[in-house]
Amino acid sequence: RIVRFEGRIGVAAVNGPSSSVVSGEPGALDDLLAECETAGVRARRIAVDYASHSVQVDALNEDLLTELAEIRPQSSSVAFHSTVTGERLDTVSLDAAYWVSNLRERVLFEPVVRSLVDRGGAVFVEASPHPVLAMAVQETGEVADRVVAAVGSLRRDDGGAGRFLTSLAEAYVAGASVDWSVVFAGSGARRVELPTYAFQHQRYWLDDVTLPGRTGAAVDPVDAAFWGAVERADVEGVAALVDGSVPDVWGPVVPALSAWRKGRQERSVLDAWRYRTVWRSVTVPAAARLSGTWLVVSAGGDAPVEEVRGALEAAGAEVSVLADLSEAAISEASGVVSLLAWDEPSALESTLRLVQAHGESGSAAALWVLTRGAAAVGADDSVSATQTQLWALGQIVGLEQPATWGGLVDVPAVWDERVAGSLAGVFAAGDGEDQVAVRSSGVYGRRLVRAPLGANAAPVRAWSPSGTVLVTGGTGGVGGHLARWLAREGVERLLLVSRRGGQADGAAELVEELAGLGTEVMVAACDVTDRAALADLLAAIPAEHPLTAVFHAAGVAGYAELAVATPEHFADVLSARVLGARHLDEVTVELGVELEAFVV
Repeated sequence: RIVRFEGRIGVAAVNGPSSSVVSGEPGALDDLLAECETAGVRARRIAVDYASHSVQVDALNEDLLTELAEIRPQSSSVAFHSTVTGERLDTVSLDAAYWVSNLRERVLFEPVVRSLVDRGGAVFVEASPHPVLAMAVQETGEVADRVVAAVGSLRRDDGGAGRFLTSLAEAYVAGASVDWSVVFAGSGARRVELPTYAFQHQRYWLDDVTLPGRTGAAVDPVDAAFWGAVERADVEGVAALVDGSVPDVWGPVVPALSAWRKGRQERSVLDAWRYRTVWRSVTVPAAARLSGTWLVVSAGGDAPVEEVRGALEAAGAEVSVLADLSEAAISEASGVVSLLAWDEPSALESTLRLVQAHGESGSAAALWVLTRGAAAVGADDSVSATQTQLWALGQIVGLEQPATWGGLVDVPAVWDERVAGSLAGVFAAGDGEDQVAVRSSGVYGRRLVRAPLGANAAPVRAWSPSGTVLVTGGTGGVGGHLARWLAREGVERLLLVSRRGGQADGAAELVEELAGLGTEVMVAACDVTDRAALADLLAAIPAEHPLTAVFHAAGVAGYAELAVATPEHFADVLSARVLGARHLDEVTVELGVELEAFVV
């Protein structure tokens, strides 16, 4: 927008990804302001009567150099990052010439903040009478995919000690180190043990609990100070702590230590978040006894109807096998066992109808859903996509209809007496285990356990994006984040696929951003549920830029309680994710594509 003014105005400051300051001749600024308002660009005049950070400052150079000549700068122990040079400076260089340049040259605020964020900066404090750059700092962090906090010190019409202490508290909550003892010095205040209710000196938590990622050991203040300086990449601070050694010795070491420290801390946090599911042996009644009439609902096929009937009758139950979903029959039952999983093409839809019929009947009978191939207990167990979908559906039934939910039971392909006895034992156990796998070797319950990577964990294999990488749902939220990450990792070419393609909201802006990172971007409109269209799209990828990886993030959001969900709702929600994944798998195999990564 400013090119046409031919130097009468220029960019004075780059504050953030969406915030810049322009300065120069008033008439040109008026024209630019009107143009921005017409185009819907948020713009306003800053109430100053001089054009700093522009060529107009040149007329004052000699006067300024004379006025500032007596400045005698010194080296500081606080790291100083200059928005004039965009780099860290020794403050001994902040002489008159520097401050004249500071007034004349463009303010590189965003580049400096970005470099600090990339190096691990997480808390920024704007020391000023009123915060004006905090939002720009947060936006810079968002663009860099980093979580940062930006707080002010004072505010307009709120500049007292109360505001300052509140700002300190905000910084402290964000992770900054604050020495609160200074605030209470001389006041007689002292630390007390929580709870602070004066007439009930009793603690209600355990002393030996260690939080994830914490060692529980006492913190050595010297050790904490050293690593704090390392985390801040404070070379002078590290040198001062290590017997006053020379900063030059630590210059090349501290940045590497800081990066290593940050990586270890991130790994520790991630380890605390990582879980996996395992199967553990559980005990069920050995001589199970059941009573009343139990319904076995089956769609036919190779469902183990007789095996289940035998197990129930051996435990004392009367058994009625149904092919339809009669609410009247369900109302009188003591228990309901579904074998609908054995008719895979309609398993989800028929199980949903059974769940709804069971709810509408008002029956208090426990509903059990049997699957085969939903749980991999041993190395020889194979799993089926449809069976695992049923397992997921059953977990939701348990959450939405807990009073009448029995549970999920995965059974083996080959039955014997131990399987039959264990199955009856699961039914007879009642409340408790509702996600189990029955095998000849016993009964196994599903458990959630911690799964830390550990200090020495390394990737199974290295992967660097190359060639063309396909991202489905590529213009959406998750797809956009993936595309930015891939671009930062150096991918040569991105193919972003979505139903609306380049017409999707934000698609043009995303392409421009990715191009700025040096990545060639193609955006295509293609519904991944349309197998033929997907095959044509992938076949058209040029041989000089072969498809090397697929990231499947396409999906349709849809929400409904199971009691009112329709088969059409299920088909719509599952289509892009499940059918899309299947089509991507099949088409890439048919085209002979050698993929380095297939990520769902």
